[in-house]
Amino acid sequence: MMGNESNLQRRGFTLLEVIVAIAVMSIVMFGARAILDQVGASGTQIAAAATDADRAANAEWIVRGLIDRTVAADSATPFTGTPVSMSFTSWCDVPDGWREPCGIQVAIVPDSTATALIVRTSTGHIIRLREHATNARLRYIQDVTNGGHWLARWLDPTNTPVAVGFVSDQDTLTFRIGGRR
Repeated sequence: MMGNESNLQRRGFTLLEVIVAIAVMSIVMFGARAILDQVGASGTQIAAAATDADRAANAEWIVRGLIDRTVAADSATPFTGTPVSMSFTSWCDVPDGWREPCGIQVAIVPDSTATALIVRTSTGHIIRLREHATNARLRYIQDVTNGGHWLARWLDPTNTPVAVGFVSDQDTLTFRIGGRR
């Protein structure tokens, strides 16, 4: 009988083995939770960045349209431009589905750390474009021959520039006026 008892093998786990297994599983679970939290936070950041990019692209698209549809300058509504602002008349979309003339004011507005290009319409819309620009200024192209001639001010009340440029340290946006090629 003694020989049979020595051949019996232990079945089950000791308390220490169970505690070690629970500890290992806890570490794995907490690690997985941390990874999932990081993935979730990254997803939120990506979604916010995509929303910001969409907003910026839509703002640029709207401003391009307003500047492209600039009404030819005349004595009643001349196109005026300085290094930090410009005003003109454009065709603005209205809720009824057509366009009506509206006044446009464009200004480079400084804030605490940089500047933004702000477009205000006489219909009450405000569009912020290129926020956080540094050393921003507006330029006006008079003609495109020989690479173009850019001006810091637009002083011709009877004409409009060929294009307008928003120049900053980060980049330059060029807006064509009136469907000219």
